[in-house]
Amino acid sequence: MLSIISAIIVGTTTGALIYRQAGLGWGITAGILAFGVVYIGIGLLVFAKVKKINKSIQELMQLASQKLNRQMQQLQMKPQGGVKAMQKMLEKEQNKALFKAIEMTAAAEPLFHWNLMLKKQITTMRMMFYYQMKDFEQVDLLLPDCMVFSDPRALSMKIARQFVNKDPKIELSMKKLKRFKGDTAVALYALASWVRVRQNKIDEAVKLLVEARSKCDNAVINKNWEVLVNGSVKKFSNAPLGDEWYALYLEEARVKTKKARRGGFR
Repeated sequence: MLSIISAIIVGTTTGALIYRQAGLGWGITAGILAFGVVYIGIGLLVFAKVKKINKSIQELMQLASQKLNRQMQQLQMKPQGGVKAMQKMLEKEQNKALFKAIEMTAAAEPLFHWNLMLKKQITTMRMMFYYQMKDFEQVDLLLPDCMVFSDPRALSMKIARQFVNKDPKIELSMKKLKRFKGDTAVALYALASWVRVRQNKIDEAVKLLVEARSKCDNAVINKNWEVLVNGSVKKFSNAPLGDEWYALYLEEARVKTKKARRGGFR
């Protein structure tokens, strides 16, 4: 908002000064040019600062990811407790990095008044971090102020929370799937069809998968369409999508463990 106000003030002042010296035509032209220069200049400055903040957050998350991978390898070599205990250890480390990333987004707050959409962008980023931390109370508080319809991951999170909360507005969110295609559409259509199956709306799930098949070529989408068309609803599964699916926390990944038998392990 302040960028527009500043540009208007500069543009109006410049236009008035030129009008007195060179006439109306030159005054209008100079005013428009001054407005554009100031508005674009402020926009570029804000963009540069936001880019720097995003880069710092990305570097933090990359370092955290590398640290988690090292810890995972160490735990695989020297297990400490059961699988769930090790998962909790890794989640604790991940959450430290996510919380730090949320704190780092505060650096963008002074810029909110200079860019109308920036607050929504930062709120969306925070919501996604909280989602990864499974802090769904914060997620639900932030979602109404998020920009989700241009980001497939954010939209997936919104639909997932609306399903869990039995929010009737989920129908409006489901209609936004049509704007996505290719790889960005896979997880969304997989989620939407899963929701319809859970709602026992199999025909609608099939329609969604038919639509998805026209937009992307994916084995999971094709397989789920096939099992539903053949009436094998119990075989419907998004598990092959791996972390992309389980990151929504609607289902828990099945961990296969080796059982000890007499004479050794098999």
